[in-house]
Amino acid sequence: MSQLQHLIGAYPQLSDLFQKLSPLEPLKPQSLPIAEAVTKIVVGQMLSRAAANTIYFRIQARCADHKLVGSWKLTEADLISCGLSRRKARTIREFSACYESDPGSIEAWRRLDYQELRLAVSEHWGLSQWSADMLAIFYFAMPDVFPESDGSIIRARKILEERFLPAKLEPDRSRPFRSYLARYMWALLDEGVLS
Repeated sequence: MSQLQHLIGAYPQLSDLFQKLSPLEPLKPQSLPIAEAVTKIVVGQMLSRAAANTIYFRIQARCADHKLVGSWKLTEADLISCGLSRRKARTIREFSACYESDPGSIEAWRRLDYQELRLAVSEHWGLSQWSADMLAIFYFAMPDVFPESDGSIIRARKILEERFLPAKLEPDRSRPFRSYLARYMWALLDEGVLS
């Protein structure tokens, strides 16, 4: 059974909505250095995808100007000049220092289970459960993570509960594919299906 079939079985009232969406690519672990993944995640916090992409494009251009192999190596001033807040720049720089001092221990996050990953990520200034959720879903391809605190998920959930579901949306009904439920909820917003 596919993830979509599983979700339709768990939420039959949402079947028509899910089937209006473009097919989702399967989750695949990314080989990107974790410091780069964290940089992209921090850039995207509380921003639209378009705004985050614009800022990250500037960051990559600045890396190329300085001939750096990772955007986490930029100075705080460079990061701020690309459009990041001081707080986000500090988060990236503090994480960068930890990563550079012991990259092996950070890269070992790939082998952690979700609870261990959450604990490891939360030890770093400026990173949160949301940061761990984004790493788990988009970089480590964990199939069963539901980012409760994500603003878009909260918005999509509210719309689904008010207009399409007879009761509260229970993410646990989508186990072991809660990451796919989240991705479908994001897609419902991104593709304008809930407008």
